[in-house]
Amino acid sequence: MIMQAVKGDRLTVYKGGNFLRDYIYLDDVIDAIKFLEEKNIINDTYLIGFGKPVLFKTIISYLHEITGKKSEIIETEPPEFHKVVGITNFVADTSKISRLGWKPKVDIKEGIKRIVNRYTALI
Repeated sequence: MIMQAVKGDRLTVYKGGNFLRDYIYLDDVIDAIKFLEEKNIINDTYLIGFGKPVLFKTIISYLHEITGKKSEIIETEPPEFHKVVGITNFVADTSKISRLGWKPKVDIKEGIKRIVNRYTALI
């Protein structure tokens, strides 16, 4: 979707982007895994996320702002598979890893900006 926005192509979005997700930049995921490894954490489960909900249509606004292009938005219903899985809104409970002292460094807007810059260099 980010590459489509970089090109100015239309974007097909489930439910108009009216759902919440927890997005995390890959560098932060790697940092969290290294952090847990350095703490010698084994045989335990930690949710790694930014820990704050983001409305999906906010990401589209960021894309428009960062690319300087306003892609046409086509709203569609999610496929049956999504309905079966039943995930609508999701925010990771990062309290367990946060109590150990880890926190993400790259917020959603900065992460999107970095991805847009990489994709822009490809075209």
